[in-house]
Amino acid sequence: MNSFLMKPIIPCLLLFFFGSIGYGQEELVITASRWCNPLFDEFADFSFSPDGKYVAFGQEDGKVRVVDIEAKSEVFGQVVHKKQSVTVRFSPDGKHMVSCGKDGRLYVFDVEKDFRQVKSLQVSEKAIRAIEFSPEGDRLYAGGNDEILWVLDFPALEITESFNLRKGNIHSIVLQLDKDLIWVGTSRVLGGLIVVDAKSGTVKRDFMATNVIDLDLSSDGMYVLAVSFDRVLFRVNTTSFSMDTRKKFHSKATNNLRVLPNTAIFATTSNDKTVRFSNVNTLEQQHSIPLPKGVMNLGFSSNQQWMAIALSNGYILIYNIAELPFNKKD
Repeated sequence: MNSFLMKPIIPCLLLFFFGSIGYGQEELVITASRWCNPLFDEFADFSFSPDGKYVAFGQEDGKVRVVDIEAKSEVFGQVVHKKQSVTVRFSPDGKHMVSCGKDGRLYVFDVEKDFRQVKSLQVSEKAIRAIEFSPEGDRLYAGGNDEILWVLDFPALEITESFNLRKGNIHSIVLQLDKDLIWVGTSRVLGGLIVVDAKSGTVKRDFMATNVIDLDLSSDGMYVLAVSFDRVLFRVNTTSFSMDTRKKFHSKATNNLRVLPNTAIFATTSNDKTVRFSNVNTLEQQHSIPLPKGVMNLGFSSNQQWMAIALSNGYILIYNIAELPFNKKD
């Protein structure tokens, strides 16, 4: 497979010293300059365009970058935030891209016009860490260190509602609008996983989960899965609200969780240098990928073509999902 190192900032000698960057099946290797310090900060999230053409991510220096995967080229790279760019999301129709950052601002880019910035809004004086689009793309949900869940009309980028949850810094948001539910992971020591009524903004349930850093919805909508920094996995039934837990899901700190679209498989990343693939229904591990460095983030394209992994040494590895272990036939 082709391997591509874009604008390397780490000398080749260092690559030789560390050995293999990934586990040998990479389609593309990207060097992310000014990646944030894993000892003091979270790693920036990244996302794919709906058609799987682009992968976008933010950096500690406020830059937002977009890479064309097939062309193996960077199509956009610009410092837009005054502080770290934390999360990037594409709209469901793929026409817009939005970034949020620690400066409390949202920026909107027109994908069809070479990612030209078209709008921005100061949502908060504190960091905005999480953003998610409604399935129709007409609303944008945002949250961060002000503990407020913001609802914005899109693409107008106008705030229509704000729900002051007062449940800790918001780390992640999952929408289940067919049930009028919004699931939120927060920094709260007890009660770090909450479910909010999407219409009223009231907290329906407050689960005894500690410092939830990431969560995702199962493909069938039956479960919300969440992970905490202290290696605990939580699974909540979205109808009964019953919760199962698995402690010490990794041997070291767990960093994020993603469900592989249209499957019963979810992946978790960890400082223990592995990506674990487990079954949503049984919570049992099915496969794992060993890597040379701690794994800080992971994401799947919605068309099930690509997987991206971010390592603690500043590399983003892109894999073809068809080549992953659980897709291999004996």
